[in-house]
Amino acid sequence: MTDSRSPTSGSSNYIQNTTNVQAGANFNIGGNGTAGGVLSANVLNSATEYDLGGQRLLSTPGLNDLFLGFGAGAANVDGQNNTFVGRWAGNKTAFNGANTFVGSFAGSNNTGSENSFFGAFAGESNIGNYNSFFGTSAGPTNKSGSDNSFFGKQAGYHNETGSKNSFFGSQAGFWSVADDNSFFGYHTGFASTGANNSFFGSNAGASNTDGSGNAFFGKNAGYANKGGDNNAFFGQSAGAASVSANFNSFFGSAAGESNNNGSFNSFFGYQAGDKNLGGHYNSFFGYEAGYSNNGDDNAFFGYGTGGLSTGDKNAFFGSNAGNQNSAGEANSFLGYLAGHTNSAGSNNTIIGAFADVDSNSLSFATAIGAGSHVNQSNTIVLGRSGGNDNVRVPGTLTLGLPGVAGNTSMCRNILNQISFCSSSLRYKTNIQPFRSGLSVLNRLRPITFDWKEGGMHDLGFGAEDIAAVEPLLVTRNDKGEVEGVKYDRITAVLVNAVKEQQEQIKRQQSEIAALKSLVCRRNRRAPVCK
Repeated sequence: MTDSRSPTSGSSNYIQNTTNVQAGANFNIGGNGTAGGVLSANVLNSATEYDLGGQRLLSTPGLNDLFLGFGAGAANVDGQNNTFVGRWAGNKTAFNGANTFVGSFAGSNNTGSENSFFGAFAGESNIGNYNSFFGTSAGPTNKSGSDNSFFGKQAGYHNETGSKNSFFGSQAGFWSVADDNSFFGYHTGFASTGANNSFFGSNAGASNTDGSGNAFFGKNAGYANKGGDNNAFFGQSAGAASVSANFNSFFGSAAGESNNNGSFNSFFGYQAGDKNLGGHYNSFFGYEAGYSNNGDDNAFFGYGTGGLSTGDKNAFFGSNAGNQNSAGEANSFLGYLAGHTNSAGSNNTIIGAFADVDSNSLSFATAIGAGSHVNQSNTIVLGRSGGNDNVRVPGTLTLGLPGVAGNTSMCRNILNQISFCSSSLRYKTNIQPFRSGLSVLNRLRPITFDWKEGGMHDLGFGAEDIAAVEPLLVTRNDKGEVEGVKYDRITAVLVNAVKEQQEQIKRQQSEIAALKSLVCRRNRRAPVCK
């Protein structure tokens, strides 16, 4: 400019065409304009938005809003505290607030509040609230579902109305549409449509459809479950083949791995109940406990217990107890290798380490005590063979039917042990002669009576009466009370009485002979003398 009027040439009162920074120059332009080159500035301030190619790129239209991307937050009218980054991110969010969407089309149709979507198409159709979706296409079809957390590519992909779900992992909960599910790991709960499930581990519960109330933890745990409810599988491949079974608890790698439709089972330990297909109401604890079981109502505790069992109602406790049992039923084996030989026998009771049956098919056979063996059915053996073990019964011993025919009497000694009735002098001390006989017998009073227990009419003595005559002929209990009569000891009194009578007979015979002799001397023709 060469005009001499103010502003003069070089004045700072007009904008100069130069590549150098013009110090102290300010400008304010009304209207529209076009900059053909690069526009540079230390601070670039826009009152409403920044456009690129005629489309809004960056704007802050509401209170504390930030939209970055073509079409991001395009419909916002009065929404607040929203952050949308990516093409069409939060495109239809008009009035709702506190949303954070990052990714192309993330929350593009959102009308809800307090949602966080990260990843292309994450929460694309959302109209619910309080959701957090992270990953490409995470929760893209979610509509009214609220309080969901989806993390991973296509996690919760088909969820529309389900709420309070937590899915973590690529395609976790892909088909889920229900509420209150927690899936963690690749493909976990992929097909699940049921509610209240918790799956943790790659492919855990991957086939679950409408099963509910399940908890699967470990790779492939509950993999095939579809409609089964209220199952708890913990460990790699635990319950992997279960399809429609209910109320099972499997803990340990491969525990209940082959279970298909068996219900109400509890398996604890590596490969416990591994091959169980349809058995119900079983409880197995220990490595390979009930490994091949397919029976019902069994309880196995210990390594290898009931490993081959297919029978029902067995209870095996102890490492390898009943480990060869196959079809045997209603057996109870307790102790290491207890009942090892049994395979087809039923209703047997074997208690003690190495206690066993001597045949694999006995029934109602009982062996009690470590190392004890029973060799025939319907038999009870207490202790080891060879007479090495003593049996004590501190309380009352009640016997049923005694054995048929016998020729040896049994007694109880001072130690309350059943023993042979012995009279050998080698068991006796302080030996003295016993003189009483008729004097005792003449005072005994036999009686008839009815037993209070059972009412049987009987014959005998009163123990108290006998004690008053001869105390040695009665027994007493541990309180010192008169208890019974020693009927066998009365024979000793009878012997003395017989001897006394023999002496009387001898004396009478001598007297008769003397009288006969006297009569015959006086009268030889008397009848006694002929």
